[in-house]
Amino acid sequence: FQYTWKDIRCALGVDFDQYHYNDILVIPEKSALSPEKDEHFFSYSYNMFFENFNKRAYPTKGMKWTAGINLYTSDFWQYKGHPAIPVAHFGWEMAISKGSRLTILPSAYGRIVWKQDVPYSLYNCIGGVAAGRYTEQQLPFIGISYMELANPVTTIVALKLRQRMGSNHYLTLASNYALSSLKLKEILNEDKIFGCGLTYGYQSIIGPLEASLYWSDRTEKIGFFVNLGY
Repeated sequence: FQYTWKDIRCALGVDFDQYHYNDILVIPEKSALSPEKDEHFFSYSYNMFFENFNKRAYPTKGMKWTAGINLYTSDFWQYKGHPAIPVAHFGWEMAISKGSRLTILPSAYGRIVWKQDVPYSLYNCIGGVAAGRYTEQQLPFIGISYMELANPVTTIVALKLRQRMGSNHYLTLASNYALSSLKLKEILNEDKIFGCGLTYGYQSIIGPLEASLYWSDRTEKIGFFVNLGY
């Protein structure tokens, strides 16, 4: 069920998800993860979304944010005989124009799972250049190519500086910092990750054509990413 309230799109829903596990791609001796049987969820959700960017690609002003909460169960009430699993998430991006060519783009993302024994399909994930590209709960992080599992409490702050060159060429310098922990009260004391990157982009008729180089202290390697169009 969706409705609009003061330009904010709100959605209230009930979902059913079925997950089938095949192979878990980890190094067995370095991970506590082990294969699980298939599982399902009945979940309740409430989400809000707002956006007023002036452009779909390379905006120079405006803001976008989303926030929501989900409650995951296995029988509409509990999860395998235990209390339901609550999950909260948020994302925020803003474009601030400084002159006719420079745009500052701060952003922040976060996801909290109020349960430490988390099923695989609800794990926080970080990586990639866009939120939710591979999984619904994926938080973008420049410096990690695809995605990695993260702790139940994860938050990311990022800053991009984008310079327009000519009419359709763009150079973007990006950095981000992630905090990840088992409990919210330990968020400043546990896992900390830094990443940065440089992107050249061209606004074409099919959307942005981009090439990026990036690095993080988690991978300690230079990565490369190409984006072709929307």
